[in-house]
Amino acid sequence: MIDSDGPGFTRAGKVCVNLPEEDPADRTVPTPAQPLRFQVYDDFDKPGYSLSDYAERWTTPYGLGEMGINDTRDFSGGYLSLCAVPFQMASDLSVNDHPKYMVVSSQTFPVPWNGTLVLSSDVKASTPGIVPNLIQRGVYDASQSWIDPANPPTSPQYRALLLQGQQAAS
Repeated sequence: MIDSDGPGFTRAGKVCVNLPEEDPADRTVPTPAQPLRFQVYDDFDKPGYSLSDYAERWTTPYGLGEMGINDTRDFSGGYLSLCAVPFQMASDLSVNDHPKYMVVSSQTFPVPWNGTLVLSSDVKASTPGIVPNLIQRGVYDASQSWIDPANPPTSPQYRALLLQGQQAAS
């Protein structure tokens, strides 16, 4: 269901939702007598699927991001494909760290009183230009502990491996 056409190219196939029963009397842990309902929310496979179809099911809460600069969204082959190489913008709008493009479902889904709501999507992405085994080094200490730039805290020292997605977000 997932494929990649090279660095910086992302493809996503079907987006599926496992829906609980909507009748509150049935909101219990599923048993064999209570089969789970399964819904394909979007599979990008409708003949002539377009940005209009996409906009009916998905919303961009932080704007179009990279797609606002060069919109490469494509739905051929039943996949959403997009590319943003090189990254040209970033934003710090919430707890998300520099989103480049983010979509969320425009539909809400009922959550069971007792049990599980399962959401699933398949995504494959690659990021060109990353540095393998890149180590982020720094100084970390309690809030307000470093008020004099000429006198930084000395411990503990911070050191962490930056993964591909972390490098892409910076």
